[in-house]
Amino acid sequence: MLLKFSVANHRSISGKQELSMIVSSRRDHDRALLPWPSEADRQVLPVAVIYGANASGKSSVLSALERMRAHVRHSHKRDDPEGDMGRRPFLLDPKIQKLPTLFECDFVDSGERFHYGFEISDAEVVREWLYAFPNGRRQSLFQRNGQRFKFSRLLSGQKLVISRLTRPNSLYVSAGAQNDHPMLSRISSYFNAWRGDVQAWVPGGVASQQIGEAPIDPRIVTFLAHLGTGVVEHRTRSKQLPKELAQLSAEISRFIQGKLRKLNKRRPKAEKLDTESLSREIVVELGHKAIGGKTVFFDLDLESDGTRRLLLLLRQAYQAIDSGSLLVVDELDANLHTYACSQVLNLFLSKKTNPKGAQLVTTTHDTNLLNLKHLRRDEIWITEKDDFGTTELSSFADFQTRRTDNLERGYLQGRFGGVPPEIPFEG
Repeated sequence: MLLKFSVANHRSISGKQELSMIVSSRRDHDRALLPWPSEADRQVLPVAVIYGANASGKSSVLSALERMRAHVRHSHKRDDPEGDMGRRPFLLDPKIQKLPTLFECDFVDSGERFHYGFEISDAEVVREWLYAFPNGRRQSLFQRNGQRFKFSRLLSGQKLVISRLTRPNSLYVSAGAQNDHPMLSRISSYFNAWRGDVQAWVPGGVASQQIGEAPIDPRIVTFLAHLGTGVVEHRTRSKQLPKELAQLSAEISRFIQGKLRKLNKRRPKAEKLDTESLSREIVVELGHKAIGGKTVFFDLDLESDGTRRLLLLLRQAYQAIDSGSLLVVDELDANLHTYACSQVLNLFLSKKTNPKGAQLVTTTHDTNLLNLKHLRRDEIWITEKDDFGTTELSSFADFQTRRTDNLERGYLQGRFGGVPPEIPFEG
């Protein structure tokens, strides 16, 4: 369960900006709030919806979430030992650009609260820290400055051994997870559970590849049917590739196999290519009820852009809901009707459909969602750039509003910022 996320010096974000999922002091409805296991008098939000003009920095906030996750997952096992950290600092101020990039996160895992964060330069991890909150009091588990580590007695296991294995350009948590340290693996697993990477536009072939051979969740078909898409069934089938594509697939596989053998010092005997499987592909088809009651199946290339996107978006949504994890979606409304967007939000805003407390952080331009009865003011966020091109993030709860106010009208009138200026036209 995400409580707070902060970032500084990333893309259009210069100074430290914080996205809080903790319920504000503003009076609002409490129908879908999540319980905070360790603090009975506090609650957590299931949803954060971010608005803002084009190029105001909405995607920078979501990109920061993904970059933090990627560093935790890959900095030790995949990144080049001699490579840079791959950061994207704020480029409009040379002084800020030279400063470290900050990522930090407060979260609850299995009922326990943690605070984890790190700062990175182009070449290395500058600082890294992890705190726990036993009995509600913050206590350090480890702190890192460069390659100097300080450990608490609360952190057991082979902590010194792992610190010696930790490269300057890899995170200690990432190194610990790769070496099966119980606590550090647990922290890494929390970030591994985050879901996202839902594209705004998905070609039919790409959608089939991403779905693969696994059966489609029946809840997705039900959702699509309720939206009036006409979808009532689904199936997967094996399809023969054209001869030229089958040959190309086999050649690419042989090339990759050869490269892997050269990288492997032991050079095992090459396995025989399964040319039969390489000459076929798995195709997903959706069934529509035809005249006379017969079901007709369409290839995904024949489905609408919105149906294809919903197929993948709902897959991620239900996976997050089943695991009680975080889903991050850029441009929720891309290729989707406002009613479809509201129904996706409602999956997370209902205790019936979201019993494990999954959370959704998303951006959108769909102002109709501001009229949702289940959406609280502290669940609505705004990004806006100042005169120096840096993104500032704020919540509707920061403004003087009433529960009865028309938030959509107020937003479009510019009361909360986050809308582009009018272009003056002559005539």
